[in-house]
Amino acid sequence: MIKKRISAAVVLKNNKVVQSFKYKQYLPQGSINTIIQNLDRWGVDDIVVLDIDRSKNQLGPNLETIRNISALPISTPLTYGGGIRSVNDALKVINAGAERIILDNLFINQPNKIKKISAAIGSQAIIISIPFKISEGKIYHFNYLNKRSTKLDFKQIRKYGHLISELLIVDVNSQGSSGSYSSEVIEHFHSLNIGLICYGGVGMFKEGTQLLEDRSVNAIAYGNVLNYGELFFQKIKKSLNKSKQKLRRPIFREKI
Repeated sequence: MIKKRISAAVVLKNNKVVQSFKYKQYLPQGSINTIIQNLDRWGVDDIVVLDIDRSKNQLGPNLETIRNISALPISTPLTYGGGIRSVNDALKVINAGAERIILDNLFINQPNKIKKISAAIGSQAIIISIPFKISEGKIYHFNYLNKRSTKLDFKQIRKYGHLISELLIVDVNSQGSSGSYSSEVIEHFHSLNIGLICYGGVGMFKEGTQLLEDRSVNAIAYGNVLNYGELFFQKIKKSLNKSKQKLRRPIFREKI
């Protein structure tokens, strides 16, 4: 049985870690090095860095930040998303120290590039981000660059599904809150047979457990609730271990 994961999402804007609320409001959170080292020490299963300014400003991936994180005395796997436009960008991100990459607008607008990127770094290293909104029972992809929503093309996801490892499905309307993730959306992804990472308003205890019990969900990711205290992840793992699914064992690392 695949063990489910608890991931930490770190949002970067203008090279600063921020709390993000529906991709509309942002509050400064602190030093990225301190936050990353704390997450590693707290025993999260993986760290997801989402740099939301890179694509908008056509800056390419934030290689300096990835290298700085990789130079820290941490052992938690790093996943990076932001500004990746090509095979060359993807290779640079992996070579800088990330184990996996996240793609969003590239997949929506230029899906043919996914085949080349997958051939270069392997499908296991690719996650596709799907920020979504639900309206009248239909699912829409939300483009946080132009703030527009378009109907989600499941045929496109299915066509390229063999080239990726997981989908990061982000509830835009619930991002920044807790306990309000639109769990009904998961049923729409069952037929794809692709593992899901749920992010954006995921509840801490009961709600998280219910999500993890879904056969399609590989992980749940938390962002703003990281401010709840250093033992947050330990407490949530103990709570979620009551689930029928198996979680990775919680480990609290001492300060280095």
